[in-house]
Amino acid sequence: MHLNAQLSAQQQPSSTSLLSTSLLSTSLLSTSILSSPAALLSTGSKPGLIGGLHDRSGASHAYDAWWRALHVAGVSLQLAATTCALAFPLFRRIVGGGIPSALKARGFDFDGEYRLLDLAMLAVGRGGWDYLLSATFWIFIVICPLLRGITQLALLVLPLPLPLARKLHRLSRSISYYYALEVMLVAVPLLKDTFGPMTSTLFTPSVTHICGPLDRLYQQDACFFLDVEPSVGYSFVVASVVLYLLTGFDGSFTHKFIHRALFPTDTPPPTLPKCMRCRER
Repeated sequence: MHLNAQLSAQQQPSSTSLLSTSLLSTSLLSTSILSSPAALLSTGSKPGLIGGLHDRSGASHAYDAWWRALHVAGVSLQLAATTCALAFPLFRRIVGGGIPSALKARGFDFDGEYRLLDLAMLAVGRGGWDYLLSATFWIFIVICPLLRGITQLALLVLPLPLPLARKLHRLSRSISYYYALEVMLVAVPLLKDTFGPMTSTLFTPSVTHICGPLDRLYQQDACFFLDVEPSVGYSFVVASVVLYLLTGFDGSFTHKFIHRALFPTDTPPPTLPKCMRCRER
């Protein structure tokens, strides 16, 4: 009798559908863009905002189509990595020791896996102020990391009018501030380093006399401990954060690429260091 069997069975379809939908959309989008990067500067088809800006400004060589295709691919990969980070288990809870081993031998298994979506739903708790905690988690960990990439793809691909594109760019820039997925890079190792040593001293043979025989029977070093092991979702979190640094945050390469197309006379920080002579040129 596994206590987590029903939860895993309910979560699997939603994880698969969420992952397959996102990967299909991002792969089709990036494949269509990368298959013919020269078409991004076509005047007749007007494939997107930046190509249209080239036509209006006359600077047809200001932004090469290959660079734009590279930014589209980077944002698509960032969206795919973020979706996988949400869909796959972030970490695995391991309950071990003499007491859990005795219960596991009788069909009671307290191990389990948690996704980021599971943590967002568990944050609701008993309601009340916990709804605010859950809403904060959803905004910073789930919604805004996805919306940032979606709005950037829209700016890179869709043929938007210049006023609308600038408004969407400002909105996308504001969304980028509500991003906290990098917190999970620290939270998971912190849980692993603290839970194991802290819980292994809760039950000892000197306090709980049954621990000695159980530890010897099941060959355990502790009577009870709770550990956390990073799962495949944690690897996707790492990849998503690295890609977000390159494409998503305010001042990233992709953000500056879009900003220069919408505001040619403005150079947003941070800028790479240059000598004064190079700046004068």
